[in-house]
Amino acid sequence: MSCIITKRDVGDVTILECSGRLTLGEGSALLRETIKGQVEIGRNQLVLLLAEIAYMDSSGVGELVSGFTTVYNSGGALKLLSPKKRIVDFLQITKLYTVFDVYQDEAAAVRSFGGPSYPFQCPVCQNRVLAYIRKGCDETSHTCGRCDGAFTLSDIDPVAGRAAVRALSVPSYARETLTLRCGAPFELIFLGRLTLFSSRALKKLWAVVPGPRRLLVDMSGMTECDDAGRDALLSLLSGAGSPAKVAVSLNGLPNGVRAGFPTQPPFFEDRDVALNWLGNVSDTPQLSIALLKY
Repeated sequence: MSCIITKRDVGDVTILECSGRLTLGEGSALLRETIKGQVEIGRNQLVLLLAEIAYMDSSGVGELVSGFTTVYNSGGALKLLSPKKRIVDFLQITKLYTVFDVYQDEAAAVRSFGGPSYPFQCPVCQNRVLAYIRKGCDETSHTCGRCDGAFTLSDIDPVAGRAAVRALSVPSYARETLTLRCGAPFELIFLGRLTLFSSRALKKLWAVVPGPRRLLVDMSGMTECDDAGRDALLSLLSGAGSPAKVAVSLNGLPNGVRAGFPTQPPFFEDRDVALNWLGNVSDTPQLSIALLKY
């Protein structure tokens, strides 16, 4: 009996019910094409129900591993449900058993998925990020492996292929960060030093703010600033140009740090005055990122 695969969806999880023989040729090819087809349409949370697979050879095991890799690279997961003892023994002998999550209960397998997953682009460096994010509002903080940017998302819309960025932080020193809070206006918040070294992080976040910039720079968490760091900030401000609106709040800045900054607009001693100076910011654009195609 050749392999037969039937599909049914349980919410965002797809159950692939396999029966027959999963061997070299038709069986393994069918499994490969079925998994590939599901990933291509965005169904990348898969459970393989193997209770009715009578026999599996090394080619079938190879397709399991290949399918696992295909789904993982799309940001999803492939899990095994109710494999027969012979298949479990085969996986253990080949030291592949620990690669898979194996369940005997379908409900438990479905619950093990935290939600639909989508690969997306880091808003700082455009690196591909693989992470589990939920439809709607996602409270998880995601971290990019390339630039170490950490960010949270909202308004996740797989159909439109977009998600809004709620907040984004990049490290400047150990336990020191610059954070961009997205809203109207955007807020750039310092925590720690502004130096030649940390000005790199400043420039990264500055570049992320979509134009025309509507931005409040909050320096209340700044602990130290050298000439190079100050010059970097002043250079960015001077180059903002029209129609950008950028104000800097010096409120809470230590006196020893505050002395080197101008006292005229766009610098203000009071945060509320700085916000008022920005005026109407209802035209602040949203920062969003692309959900990548599988």
